[in-house]
Amino acid sequence: MHAGLIAQALQMLAADPLRGVGPTARDLNVQQATMSLHIGPGGVCRQLDKLMEFPDYADHAESIRTSLRRLGHADQAEELLDASRGSKRLRPPGNSSAAARETTATARGTFSAQTLVSALSVIRRRQLATAEGRLDDPSLTQALHTSVGVAKGSLTNWVFSDGKLKKPATAIANMPGYAQERDEIRRLLVELGHAEAAQALPDGPVGRQQLGAKTIALALEMMAENPQRQRGEIALQVGVTLPTLLPYIGTKDANLEKIAALPGYATHVDSIRQSLQRMGRQDQAALLPRPQMTAPVEGSTSTGMSAQQLVDRANATLDKVVAVAELLRQDRPMTMWAATDSVGASKRVIRALLDERGAVRDRRDIEPALTDIDAAASRSLDTLLARLSERLDPTQPAAADEPPLKRLLLRAAGTASDRVLLVDRQTMDPGAGTRGRREAIYSQNPSLVHEPRSYAHDRQRQPLRWLSTMLRQQFPRTMEIQCYYDRAQRAIVVSGNATQVNVQIRDFVASGGMQRMLAEEAPQTLPSDAGRAERHRAKLLGRLNPGADPHPTPGSDEIFAAMAEGRFVVPMNSFRDTGTSVDVHAERRIADHLRAPVDRTQLAGTMRPCGTCADQIGAEPAEHRGPFWLSKAGRAGIDGDADIDRQARSGFGTSVTRARDGRLTFSHDTDSDSDA
Repeated sequence: MHAGLIAQALQMLAADPLRGVGPTARDLNVQQATMSLHIGPGGVCRQLDKLMEFPDYADHAESIRTSLRRLGHADQAEELLDASRGSKRLRPPGNSSAAARETTATARGTFSAQTLVSALSVIRRRQLATAEGRLDDPSLTQALHTSVGVAKGSLTNWVFSDGKLKKPATAIANMPGYAQERDEIRRLLVELGHAEAAQALPDGPVGRQQLGAKTIALALEMMAENPQRQRGEIALQVGVTLPTLLPYIGTKDANLEKIAALPGYATHVDSIRQSLQRMGRQDQAALLPRPQMTAPVEGSTSTGMSAQQLVDRANATLDKVVAVAELLRQDRPMTMWAATDSVGASKRVIRALLDERGAVRDRRDIEPALTDIDAAASRSLDTLLARLSERLDPTQPAAADEPPLKRLLLRAAGTASDRVLLVDRQTMDPGAGTRGRREAIYSQNPSLVHEPRSYAHDRQRQPLRWLSTMLRQQFPRTMEIQCYYDRAQRAIVVSGNATQVNVQIRDFVASGGMQRMLAEEAPQTLPSDAGRAERHRAKLLGRLNPGADPHPTPGSDEIFAAMAEGRFVVPMNSFRDTGTSVDVHAERRIADHLRAPVDRTQLAGTMRPCGTCADQIGAEPAEHRGPFWLSKAGRAGIDGDADIDRQARSGFGTSVTRARDGRLTFSHDTDSDSDA
């Protein structure tokens, strides 16, 4: 139970006073006995003190008080209000007695970041004790909540018994004391096997997330892919609490009217409709309300979009635009509204680009309906209209200045960063939310897919890659580690993406941690399904012995010697963007530290340089580069998108790795083609 479910139950009872607690519990997928502990006949709240102890109570307090007043329990609503102000103590419903349990709002304990650290630490001790057979360990002989020193209900609201978080990253980041305990929480989550959750945690407290249609679209997409997936797990994945999500997607049916009222509904209604259809809910998909378009000012045809928004949306759904145009051009044409609805295209995009007969509008007719028009926007529109005209009339030549590559935007969920890919301009994107989207994009760009390859011609990069992988395991907070051999100083420059991580790496090196890590014994054999991290660790530790290297070269010998002698440097340079301190990607940190051109043959890390870093370090055209990460660290100090446009015109596409298991990933660079 949580306050959000109680708030929903009270709303349902207030809307229909003849409704019983039992049917309400069933509709919310809660056992009636559990619901009855908190709500009695007529909607009376039975445990006001327990209700206020729920961590999400503050989010739903006003709704609960409103429902109680509608149900005729204004006295309970006022008690909750007074208690929240600390001016009155709570009492049970009915006649109070001296023996009744009373709890003041100010006496309630807060589940803080320190409490979470304690809980994760105990869970970790339990894991280790169980693995080592120490079944008499104190962490195993008493209940988890007792070991942590909190109420059982309070603990189970925040964390599972295996250490998996029950709350989204934003909720964890807003816990009291999070800034002080952030790194420890991340470390413990990684040790407990929840590295993805650790990476999702933001650096500091974040504002309350506004729920939008994009979040609902992502949640429904996950439900369509796996109908058995728990709603709570989906809520965590999209970055909201379960009580926030349930009023929209429900336990059986989606609340279409509430979804239609969310910000961004017009943009994401197509994805929502497709997910409902995949789930077998064709009736709901058909009943989705039409997006409410803002009425244009008299004499205006405003679409409510900027030029860049129109270009991005049209490029991402060009196949749908073409399909609508073809329907409008038939001998017995459909109306624009019917054609757009049947294809599932954006009505604002269609209205901007096409007339009633499916003809492509002239740019000069489109621009008055858009905002943020400048010379660059006009060029982008010209390119878009030329592409659209070429698709509808293949005999018409494409615009002479159209680049060979185009942008595709991959939006991310939660706190992750959006990415821009550069792929062949004829690539057909199945669209956000489509299963296997990445595979569909790169099946049309085979030259950008890189299988495991031979490192016979650059053996010196192998030990740098292996070291980067080991350090990435040691410092999971950073998304990337890069290592560079500075031949002038005969030292290895090591850097992560965050200043704080570099501080930790520096301390690790200074305390002898690096030498201890490299002095570990190499495994004699590896299982056939050993992961990348295991393989890289075994290779590096085994070849630090000069006699064990099957492919010695002068370059690799120099690097192994630097490792053996502990010649490491960690850049501590800081960066500012518009007056604010920011983190930047590891390649740019290394380049800034060197104050000299970067020899890319001596640079290797866990990931290939992103598009921005490749530009900054002067990568050659033939050098593979990853996506453009649209994060502060990825785009710090970059003004506008001129670098993206330049790479698109130069044909520098976004590479992707095909891992040994066949999946496509941006998470690591290309592996070697063998274990040699």
